[in-house]
Amino acid sequence: MKVKKRRKILKLRKRPLPEISLKLGYLIRPLIIFLTAGIISGIYYFGLEVSQLSLKEGDIALRDVYAPFDFQYRLGIDEKKTREAKENARRSAGEVYSLNRNASKELLQSLSDIFASLPENEDVQPSIPQGLLPHIPQDVKFGDLYKVGKRYTGSQIVSMVQPVITEYYKNRYILSLQDFRRLVQVNPSYIYIRSDGNSIQIPLNNTRVVDLGKAREEISQELRKTLGFRERDVITKLVIWNMRPNLIYDRQQTEQLKELAEENVSDVYIYRQVKKNEKILSRGEKVTKEDLLKLREITQRTGANKFPTTVGIFLFSLLFLSIITISYKFYNPKFYQDISRLLLVSLVIVVIVTITKFIIISPLPSYLIPVAMGGMLIGMLISFPVAIKVAIFLSILVGIMIGDNVLPAICFLTGSITGSLAVRDVRKRSQLLKAGLLVGEIQFLTLFSLGLFFNISHTYFIREGLIALSNGLFSSFLVLGLLPILEHGFKITTNIRLLELSDLNHPLLKELLLKAPGTYHHSLIVSNLAEQAAETVGANPLLARVGGYFHDIGKLEKPEYFSENQMQEKDKSRHEKLTPSMSSLIIINHVKKGLELAHKYKLPPAIIDFIEQHHGTSLVYYFYHKALENKGEEEIKEEQFRYPGPKPQTKEVAIVSLADAVEAATRSLQEPTPARIKGLVKEIINNKFVEGELGECELTLKDLNKISEVFTRMILSIHHVRVEYPGEKKR
Repeated sequence: MKVKKRRKILKLRKRPLPEISLKLGYLIRPLIIFLTAGIISGIYYFGLEVSQLSLKEGDIALRDVYAPFDFQYRLGIDEKKTREAKENARRSAGEVYSLNRNASKELLQSLSDIFASLPENEDVQPSIPQGLLPHIPQDVKFGDLYKVGKRYTGSQIVSMVQPVITEYYKNRYILSLQDFRRLVQVNPSYIYIRSDGNSIQIPLNNTRVVDLGKAREEISQELRKTLGFRERDVITKLVIWNMRPNLIYDRQQTEQLKELAEENVSDVYIYRQVKKNEKILSRGEKVTKEDLLKLREITQRTGANKFPTTVGIFLFSLLFLSIITISYKFYNPKFYQDISRLLLVSLVIVVIVTITKFIIISPLPSYLIPVAMGGMLIGMLISFPVAIKVAIFLSILVGIMIGDNVLPAICFLTGSITGSLAVRDVRKRSQLLKAGLLVGEIQFLTLFSLGLFFNISHTYFIREGLIALSNGLFSSFLVLGLLPILEHGFKITTNIRLLELSDLNHPLLKELLLKAPGTYHHSLIVSNLAEQAAETVGANPLLARVGGYFHDIGKLEKPEYFSENQMQEKDKSRHEKLTPSMSSLIIINHVKKGLELAHKYKLPPAIIDFIEQHHGTSLVYYFYHKALENKGEEEIKEEQFRYPGPKPQTKEVAIVSLADAVEAATRSLQEPTPARIKGLVKEIINNKFVEGELGECELTLKDLNKISEVFTRMILSIHHVRVEYPGEKKR
């Protein structure tokens, strides 16, 4: 029976997880990240911003409705500006002209036909065809025309003027005077020239576009340089008289072009601006047409157009949370392996996003969103580095959800980082209020400085800054309310909870004082040693102190079997009646009994670790050596005299383990001189290190040297030599 009972006690409490559980462990983190991103996106997407979107003109509003964000809405079409825009489009559309590439040939042909129809004899009545008479100017006398025709043939005259006319028509776009005046009046930016099924676009200010009058002047000047003195007047007059435009205005094509340009002009609307929290509907009043326009704008912004933004928020959340989680795999493995901590971070994020959504759709100002609450909660419940990453993520996310400029995101980021720093060493709930006030002050100063930088209205940033100031206190009140719930739900021990447990009026400690006063006194000394040592090496001194208080509560079961409680001779002889194995069983069993009491009194896991790990897997030397001295044929197994463990996992537990061993050992010194105490402390710490009891915590050799110095100094003060008072010897 004894062997069975001993095996049950020595059985390791941490069993290896089944293979299927290990496989699920790899999936649980991505699943948490995916679900968190999905919940964030769902909170952003769902939730009706305005509950009265089905109203009609003339209906009665059932409640007050406020604008959830800044927006502008279309009041109607601005007829005047729309008409002006269409007229500008028609003018700017340009005009279409057809290019007559045969204009120069037709001119030359007319000259050739005129001289070909002249009679050989000057006295003979000319037989010029009726069709050619319009091509001869009235100021040209027949005699002068006959003389030129007598001197040159028609082909010769054409060959004289052809280079000038052909080159001019090649390099000029000639318009009739009527078309040119209209073109100047309409003043389009471009004109389109169509020829052989193709079109080219040229600007109106192109020097190649001339009217017929200017073209005649330029041709006349060129011909006078080319032709001889005798014939140039007649030929020049014939040429300029027969010149025709080579650009013909295409009215039908131009009108089609202008109509197309007019159709492409959008209506110009009258817009009105609405600020966030501006009242849209008043309870009990009739809904107007303009009210419906405002509601429709809100619907469009929060309806189908919201889906792409929601997808973006989902992807951003998924990416950012994945990066945070992966970073902790390398830089904070303990946090990465603790699934409950990941769940806690996700829960805090979701809670803040939910509050953000509520404030956005309510009349409350956006700067009241308690983003700093996330950094404060995570900083107290987990760690400062985790809090910083969560603060950055939440600040960016909330800034996106607000849909405003960068000011809120920067304000919330500085406030969150400040809150994470301010709660690092909080031990009293009143200190949370001070931290909240500091957060508010930093947020106010942030908005004030950004307002000066961006040249924002003083009224705006002072008003919003005061709201941000109150936000800090609001965040601290929320932290006060949520902290106990999260502590209990996730079994996390904060400094505030530790301070409550440090009250020596705790039922377990009072019972320990009554039933095991020696253990109680031992625990007080251990807690003081551990607290000073923890502070020296950068561990949590409050956790070490409270852990020292409760580490030996298992001795309440049979206090008289422990040396510090053996006040009478009968107590000292109790182990003499027992075998060494049974005595070691009673000694080792105080860990198991301590765990049972800890669960019964609902001590937090951080304190339970001290009870379970403070002896690690160390050997009960006294009874093990006694068993070896008294052994007969029975085989003595060392494992029967070892604590079941596990070994200390944290700095604080390891420090309490060392303090426990040092305090017990120095108590047994007959002459506690400074040299002997110092040597004993170093020997005990060295033995713990050599045996591997400190191999699973984060203490370094440098830390052990500091701990040794602290223990030596404090134990020397406990065992100081008192001054012998006069008369004391006589008594």
